[in-house]
Amino acid sequence: MTTPLRRDIGDELGRIGRHWGWLLFFGILMVAAGIFAVAWPGPTVLVLAVLFGIQILVSGIFSFINAFATDESGGMRVWNVILGLLGIWLIIYGIMEIALAFRVRSAVHHVRHVVTSPT
Repeated sequence: MTTPLRRDIGDELGRIGRHWGWLLFFGILMVAAGIFAVAWPGPTVLVLAVLFGIQILVSGIFSFINAFATDESGGMRVWNVILGLLGIWLIIYGIMEIALAFRVRSAVHHVRHVVTSPT
C-alpha cells in the first residue's frame, strides 16, 4: 500500500494535533534558546555557526548521495551533485579558515612577544 504524495490540510492538522507534546517541547526549547541568545550573545553565535556548519555538511552529503540513489532526470542529478560537492567544499574551506586564523593569531602573539620583550 502506498501513501499519497499530497495530503489534505485537515489530515496534517489532525496529525499535528495528535502529537501536541512535540510542539510543546519544541516551543519550550525555542524559548530557552532565545533566553540563552539574549543572555550570552557571543557563545550563542559560535554555537549557531557550528550547528549551521554541521547542517551544511550533512545536507551536502545527502544531496550527493541522493544524486546517485534516485531515478531522476540528468539535470536534477547534476544539480544534486553540484549542491552536495558545494556543501562539502564549504565546510572544508571553513575549517581551513578557522585553522588559519588560529595560526595567524599564534604568530601575531609570538611577534608581539619578540617586539615587546626587553633585551
